[in-house]
Amino acid sequence: MNTPSDRPLATVGRYDAAYEAHLAKAQLDDAEIPSRVINEDMTGLTMFFSREAGSVKVKVPAAYADEARAVLGTDETGSG
Repeated sequence: MNTPSDRPLATVGRYDAAYEAHLAKAQLDDAEIPSRVINEDMTGLTMFFSREAGSVKVKVPAAYADEARAVLGTDETGSG
């Protein structure tokens, strides 16, 4: 069975603070693009990790990645 949790996810945004990621998620929700915020517990630890490893991420099902990046104004690395 192909459930939403079985689909591969793509990172469409990387943020230093959880509130920024939730604002991006709200934009995607308004555009009816399913998304989730990942690594909220890494907030404050970005100084100890690279931005890729330590950032709060917004992920969407891969099929929505291009549309989500257009909404957020980000590129394939998740940066704006």
